[in-house]
Amino acid sequence: MADNNFRPFRSRDTLAREDIDEVVNACDAGREGELIFAYLYEKAKAKKPVKRLWLNSMTAAAMRDAFASLRPAEEFARLEQAVSFANRLFVDAPRLSDFFGVLDTVPSVRDRASAVNPGRMHGHVEFEDVSFSYDGKRPTVVDLTFKALPGDRIALVGPTGSGKSTALALLYRAFDPQSGAIAIDGTDIRDLKLIGLRRNIGVVFQETLLFNRSIAENLRVGKPDATDAEIRDAAARAQALEFIERNPEGFEARVGERGRLLSGGERQRLAIARALLSRPRLLMLDEPSLGLAPTVVAQVYALLKSVREQGVTILLIEQNARSALSVADQAIVLSLGRVELHDSAERLAGDDALRHAYLGF
Repeated sequence: MADNNFRPFRSRDTLAREDIDEVVNACDAGREGELIFAYLYEKAKAKKPVKRLWLNSMTAAAMRDAFASLRPAEEFARLEQAVSFANRLFVDAPRLSDFFGVLDTVPSVRDRASAVNPGRMHGHVEFEDVSFSYDGKRPTVVDLTFKALPGDRIALVGPTGSGKSTALALLYRAFDPQSGAIAIDGTDIRDLKLIGLRRNIGVVFQETLLFNRSIAENLRVGKPDATDAEIRDAAARAQALEFIERNPEGFEARVGERGRLLSGGERQRLAIARALLSRPRLLMLDEPSLGLAPTVVAQVYALLKSVREQGVTILLIEQNARSALSVADQAIVLSLGRVELHDSAERLAGDDALRHAYLGF
């Protein structure tokens, strides 16, 4: 319990040296109780009574040192800053607890003791009878089998819930399959170190995650130690350099919260540039045309064609099969986690009966 005999501080106008001395002496005497920080001023204009803030997290020594350092009383501004900081700790404590809870979470997918670093990979992907279920009851992916050679573009198409995103999540080991195996360059990915595997994979998610920072800072999320030259090269490869240089601030221009200062196409190209910054051998895109205008979709797919020329294996998820067929070499049609059709994208696009039977258009 707090020490209720502790005299409330006076307002800012009447703060005196003895107020600070009393806190120091109280801490020395072990009278801190739960430890008291008091507001040292009345709220502006409102003239409300001085409040107290109870903190369980500070030690008596820290309390004493904080106040002792403020002698003489003329250093009120520093004391005000200390109180403001303590206030923020108190108010943000629940969120901080959640944040550290996430940091302390032990991942379910870990390196095997014998895992090796794959180094620079070629991008030859093989799924062999891969099955996965989130709850162990309802299958999300069932006996998925396909191969992608380096430089191939494979489109996974199908309705929502057909297992497309899960299939790609299994490739970068967000989860491990319950049965079957996934190999890259002939090695089961469970025998590779996670950090080495993921360095070879670039991922563009359905929703582009951008921070209210500069373009350069957002791109460096993909490679924190990237040089300015590397950032510029990635932007050029993603066809983002033109719109970046139109802005007088260039790569230092801020993008706004969640990238709101950019168009949908610009956000998407920055996401692709960020994925390309580490020069991955595999590029996975989850619904890259979602919510974009047809002209912007055409720009994104033109970009994917140029990336293919750089020898990158592309795995593309699309609900809009019409767009996906225009850029892919192979098409895998999924339904309820199962492969309904695996054929060349060119044949599927050119066969009206087959396309209507499996894709509905």
